[in-house]
Parts: sequence; C-alpha cells; structure tokens
Amino acid sequence: MTTTCVVASWRSTKRRLEIPTTTYRVVDLKRKIQEEFDIQAPVTLLYAGRKLLDDQQPVAGLDAEKKELHILVLATCPEKIQQIQQSKSDPLMRPLEGRTSHGGRVGPWRKRSEQPRLHWSCVALQGFPDRHKAQEILERLVTERGVVAVVQKYNLSVARLTEMYPHGKVGIDPVCVLGLNKGDEIELRLRTDDLQGFRSYDKILQVLFHELAHCRYKEHDRAFYDFMNRLEKEAYEADWTKQGGRRIMEQAPSNNSESMMEDRRVASSSRDGIVLGGKQSNESPREAAIRAALLRHHKKQESQEEKK
Repeated sequence: MTTTCVVASWRSTKRRLEIPTTTYRVVDLKRKIQEEFDIQAPVTLLYAGRKLLDDQQPVAGLDAEKKELHILVLATCPEKIQQIQQSKSDPLMRPLEGRTSHGGRVGPWRKRSEQPRLHWSCVALQGFPDRHKAQEILERLVTERGVVAVVQKYNLSVARLTEMYPHGKVGIDPVCVLGLNKGDEIELRLRTDDLQGFRSYDKILQVLFHELAHCRYKEHDRAFYDFMNRLEKEAYEADWTKQGGRRIMEQAPSNNSESMMEDRRVASSSRDGIVLGGKQSNESPREAAIRAALLRHHKKQESQEEKK
C-alpha cells in the first residue's frame, strides 16, 4: 500500500506519520494527530501557511509532488480553554477586530534602540511562519513611551508579555477573550480570526491598557475604569509631549471647529469644577482637553467599526 509521509509539528514536538495515500482525508489526519500528541481539544491544521478547512479533502491532494508534507498543528490545551472560559468578559469592552491601519501590515517599524524599554520578556506563539512579526508587535508595545511612563509611574508589576492563541471568533463566539492578566504575565490576542494577519496595533494597545488596569483592580467597577482611563490619558500625554506631537495612537485627533469647540466646553467645565452628574473634577484645562481628544478618538473608532 502506498503511503505519504506527514511531518506534524505541535509546539516544540515533531512526529513523522506514515498515512495511506489514497484513503486519508484531512479529518482522518486530525484524529491521527490528536492520538499521536494526546491532544484532547479540537485541532487546526496549517499547510503552506493556510488553514486546511475542508475536512473531506484528501491529504495526498495537498501536494502530490512532495515526498513529505509538513503540517503545523494548532490546539489549545484544556487547561487554557478552561482559564479563558472562566475569565470574566468585560461588557463595556467592544469587540475589537479588523485589519491593520496600514492595509494589512502591522505598522512601520522604527528603530527603538535609544528609547526607554520595559524590562519585560516578550514571547510570541511558536510554529507560525510570521512569528517574527508577532514578536515585533510585542517589542513595540514595551517601547511605547506612554506605556513605559505609566507602568513606571504606578509601579505596575509585570514580567512577561506573551501572545495569546486566538481562541474563538471576535464578535461571534460567546467566549472570546482579547487579553488576560495572570499576575506577572499579560497575554494579548494579536492575530485575526483566520490567522492570516494581525489585528490593528491601536486595538491591541487599547487591550494592553485594559489589562494593565487589572494590575490594580480585579473587578470591572468604577475604580477600574477610572484607573484605565487615567493610564490611557497619561500615556497619551507622555507620548505627545515627549515626541513633539506624535500621539500614542496612529490617528491624530481631528482639528475641525466642532472638535475644538468640544475641547473648549470640556476645559471650561473643568475650570468651574463641574462635570456631568454633578460631581467635581480636579482636571486642569489641559487634562480636560486631552480627555476630550481621547473620547473623540474612541467615538471615531466605534463609528468605523459599525460601518464595517
């Protein structure tokens, strides 16, 4: 009987499998791989950088000319799935998904050797051909001037920043987590649902601020959101002033008259110590203007998401 050699890679382990050439389908290969690696969860197979979506496709038909078929196995261990399912979702955190702000690329990479850097270890998921791009995103996050400033100011204790496997589909599956704070480690979801690209850098950055706030507050209460907003605002301000106007987000605030009037209204209310709800505010006019710009930025992003 003619056989085909499949080299299956899962995490740091490789196995050579001899399978019947004529009868084996993708679904049969999945079962075989689950048995060989003792994987209790559903598996996803990647060949030549693409998902094998058709379970009925003959394995031999993937590439008849190659003597060996190198298959990348993706699976989430039961412990990880349980951890994600038990983590509380934030009802006020909008599902964040989309392409990168540069048409599929994850931003123009700049030299950051002379910039301050958080002493966190950055770990991207193994097994992806574009793992280096995920590593670059993580490295970019730990050298963001604003992020460095707020982490150091509030002494937020984090040792590792790691890439999270994209379990579930954003906005569709009831269990879909974009980030986790595990005490000394923060996990961030970097990849899109189809694993073919990366989520917008701005959106990844927003999730990072969310997880940093969990360093102080566990529950999604008023104190948590106040602290999260403070982190984002102060990071925004630090990056803006130290880099001559370059913002921590990719899109600059609008300079139209309506936006300027909104800044003035917020700043004026702040000077008088009056905010919505009758509570007092200690914000300076400059801080209030920055907060207004942040609010506009988020509203604009929400509007763009709704149009997609």
